[in-house]
Amino acid sequence: WAGAAALLARALHGQKKYADMLPPLSRHTTPAATYWRAMALYETRDYNRAAAELAGFDGAFAADPLAVQARRLLADCCLRNGRTNEALAVFARIDEKTAATPESDANLIDWAHTLFAAGQNAQARTVLNKLVKRSPDTAEGRQGRLLLGRILLVDGELKDAEAVLSGLAEQRDLDPAAKSTAPLLDKRRLASSGARNPAYFPSFRKALRHAGLGDEKTAGFWFQRFRVLAASFLAIWFDY
Repeated sequence: WAGAAALLARALHGQKKYADMLPPLSRHTTPAATYWRAMALYETRDYNRAAAELAGFDGAFAADPLAVQARRLLADCCLRNGRTNEALAVFARIDEKTAATPESDANLIDWAHTLFAAGQNAQARTVLNKLVKRSPDTAEGRQGRLLLGRILLVDGELKDAEAVLSGLAEQRDLDPAAKSTAPLLDKRRLASSGARNPAYFPSFRKALRHAGLGDEKTAGFWFQRFRVLAASFLAIWFDY
């Protein structure tokens, strides 16, 4: 009966009848019942209870086929509750305990996105480099390269970003993830060319002097800072 209850929950989930999923699952403690009960709570935005359901999944059902999905759902619950550090720990645990599969590669993308959103760009790049090295020719690997290119742009690593994105641009007809590479690559060139163009400096210096913010030397310093900020702004502009 537990198997039937889990199948019923899946059918109800597909119809977005989330509250109706809970009664059939209430008496069962199998891995599938636990996972779908947590999913029902998640879908009704009861993230605390969903996380509580999943807290013991690793210990009780570590070898179950649903284990990776359960861990990823737990990480999402933590994020939605504002518990970023806990989510990061779950992502790391998934990577440690899971062989290379599309599901585990997707976990690396989620992990890197979370690190990037938390301002931990160096760590995000490490995670993405692992993904790209491990699964270079998969859809997840190409998504990882795209995100890596975006982070490199924000970090001002324009040459490295161009190398990453140029390779993707050549495959843009093969994978949906690569179709957005062209504007990112154009943006990289725009940011780079604009940063090198000396014609921008006199206007920038004049604006600072008019605002009473500094002399020639100060203007030069702030112009260099402005170039990096401009590249970062362009990265976020095309990303969002």
